[in-house]
Amino acid sequence: MVNQQDTTVQGNDNNFHIGDVTKNGKATTGLVLGIIGLGAWFIPIIGAPITIIGLIFSIKGLKSLKRGVATVGIVLCFIGLFLTIVNASIGAYLGATGQSPLVNKILNKENQNPQTETQSSNNNDTSKIELINQAVQSVKNQMSLPYKVNQITTLVDVTAESGAIRYHYILSGVDTSKLTNDLLKSSLESGVCQNEDTKNFLSQDINMEYSYSVKNSTETYFVSFTKTDCK
Repeated sequence: MVNQQDTTVQGNDNNFHIGDVTKNGKATTGLVLGIIGLGAWFIPIIGAPITIIGLIFSIKGLKSLKRGVATVGIVLCFIGLFLTIVNASIGAYLGATGQSPLVNKILNKENQNPQTETQSSNNNDTSKIELINQAVQSVKNQMSLPYKVNQITTLVDVTAESGAIRYHYILSGVDTSKLTNDLLKSSLESGVCQNEDTKNFLSQDINMEYSYSVKNSTETYFVSFTKTDCK
């Protein structure tokens, strides 16, 4: 007797099971995945799932009419899975012992990037320091200090600071009872922000600082301009 699901041979006393037609596709799928697995074992992340899935299909295909196809699929999947595991183990060992060219290349690239960034940062800092020192020296060469700016303000020094050029003034003969840092900054803003040389320094993250001391007094005032102040 033959039906849609099962093919059997009638004997005198027993029915001999031949296979389930509906599982033929699983046997074929298992064989195909086994063949693919043989070519994908060198990439474990791809080879492992392909061979495992192929093995499952092939085992299920053993109950089909294509038992021989399923058996071949099982053999191929086992071989592919074995090669995948061996390859992954070797890769892990080489990576752990520093013998993997790919891992070493990645690590060297990561190590070089911080060094490159550090070198670039150091070069920028060096060039900024040189620019500040040059500017300070240029001011001192152009005028003899102390230099009387007006009746109440005398420039006594120009110094190179960390990321800034600082002008030192002394105020004399002025009522400082209402003087504040904000008031000083407001009065200086127009001249500082409209000066091309000053704007050039600010654009390079070199701040302009102005320190004021009151003659015969302990009063001091301090004003600082950054590039955000002169937008």
